[in-house]
Amino acid sequence: MEQRQRSIFKLCCLAVVLLSVWTMAQEARVGILVHDVAPLFGANKIEGGFDLNGEIIMGLGLVRPMVGISVNSRGQTSCAYCGLAFVYNTSHSFVSVGVGGAAQVNAIRNLGSTVLFRLSLEVGYKRFSVLLAHLSNGAGFFWWDIPNAGVDTLGIRYAF
Repeated sequence: MEQRQRSIFKLCCLAVVLLSVWTMAQEARVGILVHDVAPLFGANKIEGGFDLNGEIIMGLGLVRPMVGISVNSRGQTSCAYCGLAFVYNTSHSFVSVGVGGAAQVNAIRNLGSTVLFRLSLEVGYKRFSVLLAHLSNGAGFFWWDIPNAGVDTLGIRYAF
């Protein structure tokens, strides 16, 4: 089995895991994200295309477990991720900050590892939101003298 087929197989397995936790979901979010946008954390734009993103958020309250997947349209960096979403809701809007880890496949740029950190910020009104996500090895944040070769995505999502 060649590398591309193994990567697709791994992503399909992760999708099955995501579907299995669907029964615990309180909310699902789907969207489209611009891949490797103008870097916010010091890396140059190397990859392109867009990401199809899906996320399941479980539980209620301020701190909520989440799992998700982002698949790149050009077969470049795709990932499955999990972590905690810190969600603040008002009657019509919300702000969510996500912190967690991710497993990536098909990276064009050297991200330093298959297992990475993932940070996100999402601002929404009713069911629509804007999401900014950062995927990296943590260099530049934890080790200030090493450049951070992360991938940033920016896009819109819909919650149901």
